[in-house]
Amino acid sequence: MTPELEVVQIGRGEAFTAWNQGYPCRAARWHFHPESGIHYVVATTGRGYLGEFGPGNLVMTGPKLPNTWISHVSPAMPVPLRSRVIQLADTFLAGPPNFPSSGCSAPSST
Repeated sequence: MTPELEVVQIGRGEAFTAWNQGYPCRAARWHFHPESGIHYVVATTGRGYLGEFGPGNLVMTGPKLPNTWISHVSPAMPVPLRSRVIQLADTFLAGPPNFPSSGCSAPSST
């Protein structure tokens, strides 16, 4: 079976997008996306491409990695918040981060 392309909306100049995912949802299918993702499981247990998951699990997926997250819950019993998801723009991990200056400088080596 061929995974479907999931189109992730990250604004121009933005490094990531974040959203809450309930269940069932469109993302609970065999899919991939060019972005890396960080998934924090809040509720439900289930099985994904990477194995079993449950509340408290934190998983990072790489870019273009086919994956799925199927909860052990009847679709007739929706879960409003299954996980929190951050998807990183493909340029986010490509170089040094461009964060605002904190006013601190690195210690000098003597």
